[in-house]
Amino acid sequence: MFFGSVLAPWPNRLADGEFEYEGKIHRVGTLDQDSNANHGLLYDQQMRVVNHQEESVSLALGMAEIGYPWPIDLEIEYSISESELHVKANARNRSDEAAPFAIGFHPYFLTGESFLLEGDFSHRVLSDDRMLPSGVEEISGLSYSGGELDACFYGADVIHLTTPHAKLEIALEENLSHFMFYRPRSDVGNLLAIEPMSSGANAFNLELTKNLLLPGEEKSYRFSVRKL
Repeated sequence: MFFGSVLAPWPNRLADGEFEYEGKIHRVGTLDQDSNANHGLLYDQQMRVVNHQEESVSLALGMAEIGYPWPIDLEIEYSISESELHVKANARNRSDEAAPFAIGFHPYFLTGESFLLEGDFSHRVLSDDRMLPSGVEEISGLSYSGGELDACFYGADVIHLTTPHAKLEIALEENLSHFMFYRPRSDVGNLLAIEPMSSGANAFNLELTKNLLLPGEEKSYRFSVRKL
């Protein structure tokens, strides 16, 4: 279920595990039951610890080390205080050509029996039976308190989750634009995945030019979780 995983070099689904770039078809990842490559290449890999302090840890791995055609170095820092968690990722393209790259994160939150998720979203991404984007609908925010949910939204940088134990603010702070929400089956527990992402599903096939790191470019991605 991708508990706590980092989703790189693409989040969510990539149709048939392939995309065309510069006239060449690239096939990457492992296909799921819907013939999608889900959540990139990094989610089941062990990263190297490069710095470890009392309130922070930094991890690193090169995308080429896990079979990606482009040498992108990725470093992720988690830092925590009494009331906040900050997550920052730095991706650096070491190749001499632009490299496809997007990222997401897959934390789960304990909701308890009753909860409320709120966000001032402007759009919800519609999906087909393979969970690939089929369109977009305009909405006037999201207020969700239960039932099945497995959908992507954008247009809000800040959301709030209220549970019997806490009220949390999750904020997209740099180069992240989408939230994916997933409520797993009830026998797993009272859980909700809140996934900050830099793109939506199937981005390398639908909007590749928006998800390229230029030669030598370094880009940061940040989000935070704050207890109110």
